[in-house]
Amino acid sequence: MKINNIKYLFITLAVCALTSCSDYLTETNPNFKPKEDYYKTLDEAEATLVTVYGTMLNHYILNIEEEALRSDCGYPGFNRPSPTDPNAVWYYQTYNNGTVSVSKKWEAIYEGVFRSNQVIEGLEHLKENNENIDLDRWSELMGQSKFFRALYHFYAYTSFNNGEVIIRDFVPSLENGLDDFNIPVSDREEVVNFVRNDLYYAYKNLHSQYPNLARNKGKVTKGAAATILGLSHIYDVEYKDGIAINNTESIDSAMFYFDDVINNPEYAYELVDDMDLLFTSAGELNKESIFEVVYALGLRPELNHFDEASLTNRLGRSAPGGTIGGGRKWLPTAWLAYEYSHEKMDSQDQRNWVNDDDGTQRMRNVPLRASSMVALVNDIDTKYYIIGNVPQVATFSNYEFAYYKKYTNHDITDSERNLSEGQNRSGKNVTVNRLAEVVLLMAECHIQKNEIQEALDLMNDVRVRWGLELLGTESGSKHGANHDYNNIEYDQTSLMKQLMHIDKPLELSSEGHSIRNIDLRRWGIAKQNFEDLYKRKYWVDTFTFTDLDGKDKNNWRSLIVDYDPGNGSIIIDDFEAASQNYINEVHDYLPIPLSEILNNPNIFNKK
Repeated sequence: MKINNIKYLFITLAVCALTSCSDYLTETNPNFKPKEDYYKTLDEAEATLVTVYGTMLNHYILNIEEEALRSDCGYPGFNRPSPTDPNAVWYYQTYNNGTVSVSKKWEAIYEGVFRSNQVIEGLEHLKENNENIDLDRWSELMGQSKFFRALYHFYAYTSFNNGEVIIRDFVPSLENGLDDFNIPVSDREEVVNFVRNDLYYAYKNLHSQYPNLARNKGKVTKGAAATILGLSHIYDVEYKDGIAINNTESIDSAMFYFDDVINNPEYAYELVDDMDLLFTSAGELNKESIFEVVYALGLRPELNHFDEASLTNRLGRSAPGGTIGGGRKWLPTAWLAYEYSHEKMDSQDQRNWVNDDDGTQRMRNVPLRASSMVALVNDIDTKYYIIGNVPQVATFSNYEFAYYKKYTNHDITDSERNLSEGQNRSGKNVTVNRLAEVVLLMAECHIQKNEIQEALDLMNDVRVRWGLELLGTESGSKHGANHDYNNIEYDQTSLMKQLMHIDKPLELSSEGHSIRNIDLRRWGIAKQNFEDLYKRKYWVDTFTFTDLDGKDKNNWRSLIVDYDPGNGSIIIDDFEAASQNYINEVHDYLPIPLSEILNNPNIFNKK
């Protein structure tokens, strides 16, 4: 079990089950006292604040699987080319306001808002009635509470209804009739300003790092507030084909916060280059991490694994192939698997060289970034599920040529089935924001300001970590001569295409809060991207390897390769339905869920 205080604090979530959309604003939450008997001490307030963190345990907040399938990063499981998984509606772009995950996400977000408001009101009441309160500690607890109220509203407006969502800034009361509950949506600008005001408070009052760090790991920090503030500004910029066309002043505001995250020594963030600490249990809450959802085994195992208050997650089983306890719910798409496997490696980075049993030295079959993020059939140089190399462990059947590794327990067990609480209960944390994302966002800002070398240096910071060939030329590069460069002279347009279609999606695929979908939408390329990807054709070929018994074995239809129309091999293509079905006005944002429309007659009656 991981030893940090936030995991033990989550024990208090035992009585904090999420309720349905129609109930979550009216039912009494036993973790909260009534207004007439609010907290008497800051210790009580802090203990209750854990339930605000606990809302992030709800899988529907991030919708990792659904958002991957909705983007260009996820394929809905097996049975290619006709997947039958219920989540295929996201891949086909046929979801609507009655789709379960749409309403579940909305409910979960506003459950988090509700809990945040209760803590905020409790702290305000405590301050009003206690002259001797520790104001520094009070402000820090209020900073955490306002951070989450802002974060949940941020998730709402970046996901739903063109950004026009409900602002809930108080705890509703039945004493006021239904007016407290039936609140209409607000204009996007009003929502954004509300979010930023809460984030400004958090930014000013949260710790850069907490005293007694081991005890407080997992708590949100000033760096987390700066990250979301930066995102709120860069998301304000309007693009056409990846180039900013207005609100360019927002780029400067975003750069202020991104620079703070990257360069402020008080945060001590670093890009991690230890492969044992990237997307592994050992690497949880590492120096690159800005914000993680903290899960743990051994706490409240009696809760059903589909209970969103459970302290374990279901993602470990969803991603890998079935031979290792996986459900293959979402897989990397064809283009993504191809690009991961074909990134050029830096021949001057010794990590890219391996010695075969006969003493021959050769370059790795698969780049380090691919090995950390996905399992590819030809990755003979990476141990998988502590058994053997990737092809020795995974079968790659049914035209499957890649599995996500980011959420699996490949580093600590021989099968998801053999986790101590079963294959549907993973204790692995989920990283929401990390430094690499901010570095690439800062690079994007420099590109938009036509500061090409500054952008290249930042993009290459990430590539150096992975031992990849660097972009651009040695001349002017801060990374010097001890690397391979692709020697391309980039301009604003070509470097932005590199960022949009290679560097950012390969670094952050299926991560965070809808990163890829929001990027495609805000860059103005979502529809065109699906059309372009549908035109790409690939083959699947056979890969021959040595199995665990030392025998040669063929893995049929598992290796994705370049398409040659004269070969007659099996053709793989993706996104036919998405390229036809995607309509910007319909799919750029999720719709207000039908459940909210039916329960809130004022939802669209904007003031």
